[in-house]
Amino acid sequence: MANNNSVIFIHPDGTSPSHYAAGRFASVGVDGRLNWDEMTNAGVYLGHMDDQIVATSNGGAVAHAYGIKPFAGSYGLDEEGNPYTSLSGQEGMTIMEEAIAAGKATAVINSGFIAEPGTGVFLADAESRRDVTGITAEIVESGVDVIMGGGEIHYLPVGTVGRFGQAPRTHQRYW
Repeated sequence: MANNNSVIFIHPDGTSPSHYAAGRFASVGVDGRLNWDEMTNAGVYLGHMDDQIVATSNGGAVAHAYGIKPFAGSYGLDEEGNPYTSLSGQEGMTIMEEAIAAGKATAVINSGFIAEPGTGVFLADAESRRDVTGITAEIVESGVDVIMGGGEIHYLPVGTVGRFGQAPRTHQRYW
């Protein structure tokens, strides 16, 4: 029996409907359909931000995580540094944080380092996306069941040299 309580969300960072149209035209022609087009439960959103037409990586991730239109520079906080209220009405909680609170199994996977906005915003908020150490700490301490992603240096103890360099963090937090 299928579990109808599962969701897999793919954050296509920097992608808009025009990218899918271009892929369709190049792959199957103007009248063809991609597998993506044949999905029975899919939705298209309008990806503009509250303050500009073109999305940013972090602002787009906030739109996905909260279901709202954030300002383009947001990493989960409004322009005054306050938490957003999600479309579901939960203040400061993304859809993934709501799933964790409800006891659902959760995972976050990124082909790059884990604090990149496409995944990081679902489990952390920060005044700046450059706060990689703080964002990584929030993700690790979020309660998510599985974390898969790069960024070894952001997990290492202060002063430790790993395969990709020395740990940039300044705290002695051990996970």
